[in-house]
Amino acid sequence: MQQPEITAFYDKPTGSWTYVVAIGQSAAVFDPVLGFDPVTGATSTDGADQIIAYVRSRALICEWVIDTHIHADHLTAMPYIKQHLGGRTGITIKVRDSLALWAPKLNLGVPMDGSQFDHLFDEKGFQFAGTQVQMMHAPGHTPADTVFVIGDAALVGDCLLMPDEGTGRCDFPGGSAADSWNSIQRIFTLPDATRVFVAHSYTDPPQHVATIADHKQNNVRLKAGTDKNAYVTRRNADDAGKSEPKLMKYALPVNLRAGSLL
Repeated sequence: MQQPEITAFYDKPTGSWTYVVAIGQSAAVFDPVLGFDPVTGATSTDGADQIIAYVRSRALICEWVIDTHIHADHLTAMPYIKQHLGGRTGITIKVRDSLALWAPKLNLGVPMDGSQFDHLFDEKGFQFAGTQVQMMHAPGHTPADTVFVIGDAALVGDCLLMPDEGTGRCDFPGGSAADSWNSIQRIFTLPDATRVFVAHSYTDPPQHVATIADHKQNNVRLKAGTDKNAYVTRRNADDAGKSEPKLMKYALPVNLRAGSLL
């Protein structure tokens, strides 16, 4: 099996990682970021334009533009990437759970079946460049987090952070520290050499990849053998009273509309 080549792009204002996954000349873009200034309401495509330039410089064919979940800390650039590179937008079918949770709260007139995205993935996975992509539903951070396993790589969204940063917060509506523990146990069944690509890093310099073995041995919140009750108690205590992401009220309506600003 040809292993994927993964190139990372960092968005410093939101601490977010975007990945271009390439197998041969086929590419998929994961978690692209649209810059946004909440003071002026202005958007910026600078980060997305870097990704577009990279894909074009490699003469890659973009087949997919994918979000690992509905992000609360940045606006997705999925439609902008699709406009310039082609491909189909996709997200887990569990996005319907996020829509059911958030659309009424935000009074959004948005399709509740997820049809604003080109494709909804389920755990049967999908074919990408002749490789079967394995899907893992991984609730905890949100009810619709998903892990995409492509060859020896796992794109885990916010389920895991880097080993020295731990795991994603679980205090959003629909989040659950118990679900987070369960999901990470499932992730830990992947081969130890699997490369784990995270969606966020807040260290200086930011980091983006470790192995399953690294996480089992060194994750500061949840390593192999961590007791579930201890993890849930600590996770809930650390999340208590946290402020919401500064872009949350802007990001959720846009991201639930698959990136549409209208």
